[in-house]
Amino acid sequence: MTTEHRKAPRRKVVEISRVGAWGNVVYEHRLECGHTERRPRAATSESLACAWCLRSQAKELEIRSLASPAKTVEPDLHHTEVEIARIKAKISHTLNVALEQVEVSVVDKLGEQKISGAVVFLSESDVRKLIG
Repeated sequence: MTTEHRKAPRRKVVEISRVGAWGNVVYEHRLECGHTERRPRAATSESLACAWCLRSQAKELEIRSLASPAKTVEPDLHHTEVEIARIKAKISHTLNVALEQVEVSVVDKLGEQKISGAVVFLSESDVRKLIG
């Protein structure tokens, strides 16, 4: 028995079965939650602490904490990437240059993506077209 049994929720014992050969006997206590606790002796009390319930609750909280930030961050990231692509396309169209010639810089300000500027590479022929 480990120390985690102290914090574990108590569940009613549904069935106790003896498992193993002589000298290696353990008692499996089937609990109302569906989990099985193995002990060296049969319990005399009506309820036992279920360590599996405690473990599953801890894992469930861990899974929830991992899942919730992904749902909030993912749409913002996708929205920012779409916005950057639109800005690049607008600059490319306005200056009549190829899309590959435009780079947009983005910075993170307090967890929010903000556009800090754009760089456009102009070849000699593009410069001549712009100035006339």
